[in-house]
Amino acid sequence: MALSTSRGKKAASVTKTATTPKPNNLTWIRNDKHGQLKGKYDNITGPLQVIVRVARAGVDTDVFYSFASMVDMPDKLLAEMINMTTRTLSNYKEQQKMLEPTKAEHLLKVITLFKKGEELLGNLTEVKNWLNKPMWKSKEKYIDWLHTPGGVDLVSQELDRMAEGYSL
Repeated sequence: MALSTSRGKKAASVTKTATTPKPNNLTWIRNDKHGQLKGKYDNITGPLQVIVRVARAGVDTDVFYSFASMVDMPDKLLAEMINMTTRTLSNYKEQQKMLEPTKAEHLLKVITLFKKGEELLGNLTEVKNWLNKPMWKSKEKYIDWLHTPGGVDLVSQELDRMAEGYSL
């Protein structure tokens, strides 16, 4: 992954990859055809200061599409997660327009969460399974909380608690 210059701004971009739409969320959960995030996106994820700095500089739509492909998540599901439509993302890609800073920050937080989950749980299949489990004494699932940046932060804190040995 490299930083590229577009319209005078430094922007995060990755090699372009095509994604194929998946029929539904259950397919996403059960599908094990995904890569590993370890070592990827390291220069655009991490501490909040890095995420905000990168988001403000501009994040290319290629980051969205490569991440969706890497975790084998339907574009529509990831787009909804960051409060965008697939049509808007497609338009941004065609126009070589960067994601708005708030959308970029949200996406980078989701990527960081998946990286943390992969490190803690061992692989992306376990991350996907954990995100789709009901929360303790609730019918809500962790994945339901990823639709806001604050929700991503709360789910990340749950992973931190798990890493420290607390039961969830």
